[in-house]
Amino acid sequence: MVEPFGFLAHGADRKVTLWLQRVPEEKAGKNRVHLDFVAGDMEAAVTKVESLGGTAGERHTWHDFVWTMCRDPEGNVFDIMQAQPPTAE
Repeated sequence: MVEPFGFLAHGADRKVTLWLQRVPEEKAGKNRVHLDFVAGDMEAAVTKVESLGGTAGERHTWHDFVWTMCRDPEGNVFDIMQAQPPTAE
């Protein structure tokens, strides 16, 4: 039997914890949750997504962030995000 819950935690302090729950219904339409993952090296993270069967889509920028929209092999959408160094004005 597959457990209906799982979680991801950042180290023993668990300051960042993400709980995941399996549901019996098939996905219908837009994701119920959209995740943004911050990576130190966005290009390497996107390459890893592709090596695991996912796809990379459009790249976007907003303020000091750049991100690539991705899909996992089942079509779930998520973003890989990276902070950009501030520009000199």
